[in-house]
Amino acid sequence: MGYYSSVMIAVTKKGYEKIKSDQENFSEYRLLDIFEVSSFGKDNSYILMQTKESTKYYREYEDIQQLEKTLSKLKSGYVFLRIGEEELDIEFKNKAKIKELLEPFDFIKELSEKLNEELKEEEEEFG
Repeated sequence: MGYYSSVMIAVTKKGYEKIKSDQENFSEYRLLDIFEVSSFGKDNSYILMQTKESTKYYREYEDIQQLEKTLSKLKSGYVFLRIGEEELDIEFKNKAKIKELLEPFDFIKELSEKLNEELKEEEEEFG
């Protein structure tokens, strides 16, 4: 079994090419095979990677360590979202130096606003 998460990552096309080349060292398990890759933004100049299904995203895995190391070195930055199985297990990193990389993550802002409204209503009700 294990603990499963869904992951979304937004990068530039150049950033994606760097991720692909760095992942080629892991022939036993192809991390990039678990992602659906699509283009977005003006002239489709950005890449969105989304896991096809929930996966074991463990930081102990060498390919995951390499992915995160590569992301941290991208000149244009990146946006990362991991949603785990447990209700509040959400990890969000906005390291983008290009604001358009945030476009696929607009739903987070909406979700945050809705949650804040619900929490405020609960406080008023029980406060």
